[in-house]
Amino acid sequence: ELMDYEEEVELTDKRFSENASISLEKAKLLLREKTKGKIIEFETSLQNGRPVYEFDVFEKDQGIEVEYEIDGVTGLLLETEIELFEIGKGKL
Repeated sequence: ELMDYEEEVELTDKRFSENASISLEKAKLLLREKTKGKIIEFETSLQNGRPVYEFDVFEKDQGIEVEYEIDGVTGLLLETEIELFEIGKGKL
């Protein structure tokens, strides 16, 4: 069952830029209050029509990558999830 409708968009997409109250730089500052990890990449998306910043952060102390979502209107942390990757195939 689909719970959220998410569309990845460019930062310059008018649906994002005209509705986001929080700038990318402000979102990064808010993220720094939550983590000291290194930002690997970021994306902007519309989730149910609402602008959201998504940051992939490498948490060196834990050795994992975590995705943080910051609401582009309120600046609140919406979600945090561990990013898991399957690299290559193991031997049988």
